[in-house]
Amino acid sequence: MPSGTLGKETAVTLKENKYQLIPSYEMHDFKHVLLNYPMTGIGEIRMQFFALGNGNRFLTTWGIIGIGMTLFPHKIGLFLQEYRRGKRSQNITHWKFEHLVQLNIIYLRSILNGK
Repeated sequence: MPSGTLGKETAVTLKENKYQLIPSYEMHDFKHVLLNYPMTGIGEIRMQFFALGNGNRFLTTWGIIGIGMTLFPHKIGLFLQEYRRGKRSQNITHWKFEHLVQLNIIYLRSILNGK
């Protein structure tokens, strides 16, 4: 894929972190890259707070948020900031990421942020 696309940037991020694409989890990895959350434990918790603010109400979201609050209560300010970011952003809960991989990531981020 061309440089600067969501697909290419995801492939680069996975390679840099020495991760491999796991079938059926591609959309999850695309969200990490699109939203600019690192593929770490804290990055995952931050992304789930964003998702909650953005309208995601899945049990796994609540579970990861619960784990995050238990293990990192001192980061509540950061997590609430991500929740508010999710509230302000365009709702992506129904985006079909498989159709977006060819699009420029800067363009997608501008749509996400309502610009």
